[in-house]
Amino acid sequence: MQSLTSSDVKFEAPGPGSWELETAHTHRPGSRYSSELFIAGLSAGFTEGAARYGLMIDAMRAVSIHGFMYSQLVPFGAPAGASGSPPPLFLMKLMTRLHPGIRRRLNVSKQALEGKRWREDLRYWDTVEKPAAIRAHLALQAVEPSTLPTAELETHLVACRDHLVAMARLHHLYNVAHILPVGDFLVHAQRWTGKSAGELARLFKGDSPLSAQLATQETPALIQALRADAAARELLFSNTPAKQVLEQLVAMPGAVGEQLRTYLEWVGYRSLGYDISDQYALEVPEALVHGIQGAVTGRTQTEGASNPRLMEQVREAVPEAHRQEFDELFAEARLVYRLRDERNTYSDGWALGLARRAVLAVGARLKELGRLTDAELAIDASHEELLGLLRAANHPTSEELQRRAQWRKTKTHADAPPWLGAPPSPPPPMDFLPPAALRVNNAIMFYMQGVFESPPAQTTETSVRGLPVSPGIYEGIARIVKEQTDLGRIEKGDVLVAATTSPYFNVVLPLLGAIVTDRGGQLCHAAIVTREYGIPGIVGTREATKVVRDGARVRVNGTTGELQVLS
Repeated sequence: MQSLTSSDVKFEAPGPGSWELETAHTHRPGSRYSSELFIAGLSAGFTEGAARYGLMIDAMRAVSIHGFMYSQLVPFGAPAGASGSPPPLFLMKLMTRLHPGIRRRLNVSKQALEGKRWREDLRYWDTVEKPAAIRAHLALQAVEPSTLPTAELETHLVACRDHLVAMARLHHLYNVAHILPVGDFLVHAQRWTGKSAGELARLFKGDSPLSAQLATQETPALIQALRADAAARELLFSNTPAKQVLEQLVAMPGAVGEQLRTYLEWVGYRSLGYDISDQYALEVPEALVHGIQGAVTGRTQTEGASNPRLMEQVREAVPEAHRQEFDELFAEARLVYRLRDERNTYSDGWALGLARRAVLAVGARLKELGRLTDAELAIDASHEELLGLLRAANHPTSEELQRRAQWRKTKTHADAPPWLGAPPSPPPPMDFLPPAALRVNNAIMFYMQGVFESPPAQTTETSVRGLPVSPGIYEGIARIVKEQTDLGRIEKGDVLVAATTSPYFNVVLPLLGAIVTDRGGQLCHAAIVTREYGIPGIVGTREATKVVRDGARVRVNGTTGELQVLS
């Protein structure tokens, strides 16, 4: 089979303006299936959420080019076919006074801020959206696709596709409801105290309980049951293969079996990544077992509470005239803080795992029918191509899908340009906006910079530097995680070194002594969970996964932001 190389493909901008490579969530190309469906859901949810809060961003355009995702933000009021770049400043000022749509948008942002619209959205999430999403997940999960006749399997595949698009939309619909109050607090608190976003974010420790659990709110009952059952604990920590450990624990009578069945029902089919090529949790039983072991021997949830002394120090740095406002802003930010992980965990992360299960079942059926040589080749077909193959189409061939799989598995962001079209430009100044709109948009931009911005690489042969996000010093064995199956190799006390982390890594977090990532800023997922667990953390090193070899002993200084390779 002839393999593709980077020189065989051309990267061309899909339209005017600047298109930036998405590097925050993955380190390699994605599958056609995931790219098509996520982009559809992302675009819809982002646009709806931006409109609901009156952002001066209208939409996020996103495309997949050879599996790499490129995107650009579209200013509100930009004409169809515009470049994606903001118009000249004088024109923007004029439009805020004369453009009816922009004037309405500015009024929406004022209403959203004054009415604290995120409270309404959080209530709706808790009482309607999240319960409905869970019901939909469990309904699809109750169907075993491998047992369905081919016609019903096709129907199930379509249902999983539609569900994934809906859940991706739901995830991004709630972006602003979480980001605005947190970003608004950070903007004001930084101005008053001079402290960094990372220092201030430490105040939220304990406010995202899902980040400090094994990816489900049902975890505490499971851990309590295991701690109370000596026989179950003996099996859990035995040398029995992980898959058998789970099977035997599930079969146990009483609380352990009941709680583990519930836990696996809620966690088992959640993806451990962002693409259909990434395994769901049940496919990596070692990660599940090791994570449960870590939780059983680890701290209790109450030990994750915030530090009153830290709050006192920060509050003392706030001028007295602003302390009441500080308290009010902090209360609003704490209220919605949990939404960040919940909207991942209960929406597209779960839906992606269910879609993977359906696609693999289709692949197995196509292999039985003689249309594919390997069931896993279905991962690299688009949704429409899978439907065509089920209906006896002869394309794509197994050889074509093998070429796609090889490209996806062997290429990284280093093989793609960091941007296409015009060079990226900094965000336009927004000082001309009315006060409420300026405050809303500043909060969003500040938060997003805190998620994605990393410092320049500072690397030697034996060390890397990044952003210190959780203080402390820890020495341990580095475990390089490049694929989801690598999570199964993590043992108690290891240092996780990865390109990035996501809420889907939560199943192994109780094991870790420290976290170091190549990408991310002070408000990225890795930064949040290191603060929740109180372990040292460094993000944005850019090259930790290149400098550190798997199994090396390292020292992580979460106070200075330096990782040193000791041996």
